[in-house]
Amino acid sequence: MTPFLTVFFILITLVAVLYNRLVQDRNRVDAAWSDIDVQLQRRHDLIPQLVKAVDQYAGYEKRTYRYLGDKAVDHEGTAGGYEEA
Repeated sequence: MTPFLTVFFILITLVAVLYNRLVQDRNRVDAAWSDIDVQLQRRHDLIPQLVKAVDQYAGYEKRTYRYLGDKAVDHEGTAGGYEEA
């Protein structure tokens, strides 16, 4: 009867270890998915800020090109202006 009990306890121990390992792996997977959700939420929250920055830069470029265009037109009318070929 003693060998039977020994094998029984070894099997019970192996089942407990396997179960604990599976639970630990499930918790790791849940934590990994949670990290992915957090990163996606951060990215989603940053998109409006990126759009705002791009819009501001586009406005700056527009003003700069208008200014340079106006200066080129003003410069064409002066004596040292562009010469037509």
